[in-house]
Amino acid sequence: MHLYERMIRKFKSNVYLWRDYLHYLLVSDSLNKFDQEITLAIHIFPNVLDIWLISVYTELEYRGFDSA
Repeated sequence: MHLYERMIRKFKSNVYLWRDYLHYLLVSDSLNKFDQEITLAIHIFPNVLDIWLISVYTELEYRGFDSA
């Protein structure tokens, strides 16, 4: 995780690296860290659809959001 954090700080504008990092956080069940990083990613990339879709997917699948 530390290596990913260093890479995204150095290469902040690399969307693909951010996607890999967010995926790693989900796979490793680090949802608290994921919340912090997805907020930062959305702030950096407000017009990138993939980042928004990752956020929505996480809310629906991992957190069990129920619309009913």
